[in-house]
Amino acid sequence: MVFRLAIVEDEKQDSDLLQSHIHHFFTENCPDDSFQATVFDNAGVFIEQYRPDYDLIFLDIQMPGLNGMEAATALRKKDSSVLLVFVTNMAQYAVRGYDVNAAGFILKPVSYYDFLMRMRKCIGILQTRVEEYVTLNMRQGIIRLPARDILYVEVNRHMLTYHTFKDTVQTTGSLAETEVSLRGSGFLRCNSCYLVNPKAIQAVLGYDIRLINGETIQISHPKKKQFMQDLNIWLGEGKNL
Repeated sequence: MVFRLAIVEDEKQDSDLLQSHIHHFFTENCPDDSFQATVFDNAGVFIEQYRPDYDLIFLDIQMPGLNGMEAATALRKKDSSVLLVFVTNMAQYAVRGYDVNAAGFILKPVSYYDFLMRMRKCIGILQTRVEEYVTLNMRQGIIRLPARDILYVEVNRHMLTYHTFKDTVQTTGSLAETEVSLRGSGFLRCNSCYLVNPKAIQAVLGYDIRLINGETIQISHPKKKQFMQDLNIWLGEGKNL
């Protein structure tokens, strides 16, 4: 299993220390797994460029410009499921992590023991999450797409286009069959041409669905009532846009 981590920290010595702890942890505790750790020294840039590609984020609270709490609030509008751990020397602010569903906090300077205890908890949570994939039969072979990476699926005649954060993938098929296969991942029908991933929705304004990558797709008039009901049910199950 590959774990994708982000470190949002403006102090290089602190981000270097976290990277060292991460390497130490995986070497000793998860030798059969691998990790990718990406460092961001600016919370504003991190949020602006954010894609839900990460499993775990270490976020400093005290940073210039957009601080960690503001960044966490913005993050939850884009990704409700990624694990979030605050790293701070201001414990009194860390308790606000409950507001953004944080998995905890670690005090600076980060000792390896404190890091180890927190990482064991986070990795345990991540290992219980089963990644859902969509398997597409292509002329060249088979492609497996993580369901969470799909923004929406579009049909044009008998051609399906899967729009992801990185690119598009085309195959043949029907949207009705695709809707059934993606039902477990929460995808919603907003018109006769689109299935949308509710985790990718930033806002619904009238008949426009604004996605977190900046694209806008349309809700058809006949589908509007049912779509909003389905979206409200999805939100009511404890998920957030």
